[in-house]
Amino acid sequence: MRDMVVPMFRAWTSWLVLTACSSSKPLAPPPPREKPVCLADQVPDLRSSEGADTNCEGDGTCEARCNDGIADACVLHASAVQRAGGDYAPLYARACTLGLAIGCTNYGAWLWLAHLPAPPSSEICARRLFEKACEAREPWGCGMVGRMMAENARSPTERDAARRHFDATCNVYGGVNCRMFALYLERGQLGDAQPATVRALLLRACESGDQKACGHDTAAETFANPSR
Repeated sequence: MRDMVVPMFRAWTSWLVLTACSSSKPLAPPPPREKPVCLADQVPDLRSSEGADTNCEGDGTCEARCNDGIADACVLHASAVQRAGGDYAPLYARACTLGLAIGCTNYGAWLWLAHLPAPPSSEICARRLFEKACEAREPWGCGMVGRMMAENARSPTERDAARRHFDATCNVYGGVNCRMFALYLERGQLGDAQPATVRALLLRACESGDQKACGHDTAAETFANPSR
């Protein structure tokens, strides 16, 4: 079958070339490629997760409330589905489109980290979602912006920009931003850093509510997958 296809293809291309040469009309340009759809183009104004309604966890109604359009319930249901190994990404996406910033952060993290290496379109979309979440003062979104900056830094200028971002968000939000900052300093991806600096950042993270940072001297041991 393969031997039959090649001559037929050659005959067709020869006919195409002859037809094009004998016609005075220019060939129509190919249709423009559609831009990949990004969830960031579909989200309303976002709000942070401060004061989130967690009552559905107690009465087991998170799935039903998510179906009714309650964004907080969608995130809680997504988290439960994720722990159970189910398909959680659409639930975070729903929370995002309902206006909850942490839903956008978590969906962006799935885009970026679920299938490595992430396709360029997925990585670009994830970055946009993190930035939108960060604009809504969602700490994890700001942290993920910093992580992408650090992971993609290839020059001193890019490393300095990532370091400045983490320094600012650690000062503003504390918590996980300080712990992420400590991780990339510890790995040497943001320039030289002393172990004492890493420990100070972990202490700042702990004192500002990030329990995972408490009692540790290194940042890597506080992350399940510190390679990314």
